[in-house]
Amino acid sequence: METKYCKMQNRVSWANATVGDLRRVNRVYAEKQQRVEQYTGEYTNGSHTLEQFLEALMYITPEPI
Repeated sequence: METKYCKMQNRVSWANATVGDLRRVNRVYAEKQQRVEQYTGEYTNGSHTLEQFLEALMYITPEPI
């Protein structure tokens, strides 16, 4: 029951999001996407192993926004 409440609360929060909130979400997403692109480039050019690549991606964790 708690999860249903959290989902409903999340929907209400997004319904009341301001332009500033959406810009912050977009900025955080863009920063994480840049890191993924960087790690992908390092993997594909051979400077890192697949194991190192996956380990680096594990640390790009979702954060509450």
